[in-house]
Amino acid sequence: MSLHVWLNRVLDAQGDLDACRHWAEKCVFRGILWEHPYQRPGHFLRGLKSQPWHSAQQFELCRRLESAYEAIKAELLALSSVHPEWSRVGGRAAHDGGLIQSGDWQEVILLGDSEHCFANRQRCPATSTALASRPEAVECARLGVGEALFSLLKPHTSLRTHCGPTNMRLTCHLGLIVPDDCHIIAGGGPPRKWKEGQCIVFDDSYEHSVENRSDQSRVVLLVNFWHPDLPPTDWARLATLASGGG
Repeated sequence: MSLHVWLNRVLDAQGDLDACRHWAEKCVFRGILWEHPYQRPGHFLRGLKSQPWHSAQQFELCRRLESAYEAIKAELLALSSVHPEWSRVGGRAAHDGGLIQSGDWQEVILLGDSEHCFANRQRCPATSTALASRPEAVECARLGVGEALFSLLKPHTSLRTHCGPTNMRLTCHLGLIVPDDCHIIAGGGPPRKWKEGQCIVFDDSYEHSVENRSDQSRVVLLVNFWHPDLPPTDWARLATLASGGG
């Protein structure tokens, strides 16, 4: 880990976003690291198209998930009835658990680092088929750069502003259960809301925060996938670099 990334993490752990951004501005200005003060991943690859939000319509993954929305939501509802005890986020990674400012954040992992993935996929065949059709998602999870999961925010839950670990991936959310009064903010822009049956795509290496102010749970299918500027032939090599933090 470079000194610049380490100092950013120290400031972030102290909750001092202004100091994080000020430090990042210096790094960007001097050409040391990063390209935007709101984008501060631990691993940064130069040369990739960089913006907080992307149009979901340009990605086949999103079209595939939206076309399977009814089946995916039915599996989610069935899963909730037979598998009521979702895993609380933070059980596997202390970093993610530390993002919870208030409330409760839970997940059911389908692709990623969990011993329950295979059993969860068996319970959700339509969702698994949709995911399996897109190598940019499957390989992102297999190589340890991302994951795919049902993400549930309990009522009155908020996740603090944070940056994801790398800019080599993008994140898709398919809205499944979306009450009023919940939103996501990315890259310092205005709040955006999910819509059931529709995907949104953002670069989680930019600052982002999530809040559910409603009295109902919010559920999305979250899928990390390789940045479209990266050719599949480079995925394995780049995953090794990302896991090393540099």
